[in-house]
Amino acid sequence: MQLNRGDGKLLARINPFGSTVDPNTYVAGPLSADSNGTIYYNALRIDPKQADPFTGTSTTVGSWLVQVNPDSSTNMVSFGTLIPDAPATCIGRFSNGQLPWPPTPTAMPTTMFPCGIARAGVNVAPAIAPDGTIYTVGKVDNSPRYGWVIAVNRDLTRKWDKSMRNLFADGCGVLIPIQFRARRAGKGQV
Repeated sequence: MQLNRGDGKLLARINPFGSTVDPNTYVAGPLSADSNGTIYYNALRIDPKQADPFTGTSTTVGSWLVQVNPDSSTNMVSFGTLIPDAPATCIGRFSNGQLPWPPTPTAMPTTMFPCGIARAGVNVAPAIAPDGTIYTVGKVDNSPRYGWVIAVNRDLTRKWDKSMRNLFADGCGVLIPIQFRARRAGKGQV
């Protein structure tokens, strides 16, 4: 909605998805504006007919980075375009019966499942650098263990995307160093 700054009256309804309002498409987080007044936000279409509304087909669900220009014209790019390396099949996790994880240093979880579509993270505001690069984050529908940081050019072409998978140490297989052993009470021994 474009409002008059002085009195708050509605000036225009800007709909990048066409003249029909789709009740299943939502703004997925806060809006961000660059120094030129261009607004960016992430949008998400869900399918309420599914048990999990985030799953469906490419015609019933989707996700986009949307650009609203100062002249009220709009552009958008799908997260599928922004994350071309999103896998179709995701690797699960070890079961609790296999604790401590990993059960062996070279073990891999055997659970495999469809990842779902690449989409915007929920409650994420795009960040805009002084050079106009837009940064946002994406994920796949069916696994919280697959996420990306995405850089997008001002014209909404992908600059780069970086998977966050396997970048952070999760503590598995890390031994506690000797200097952290508890001091024996009253004996001064380590």
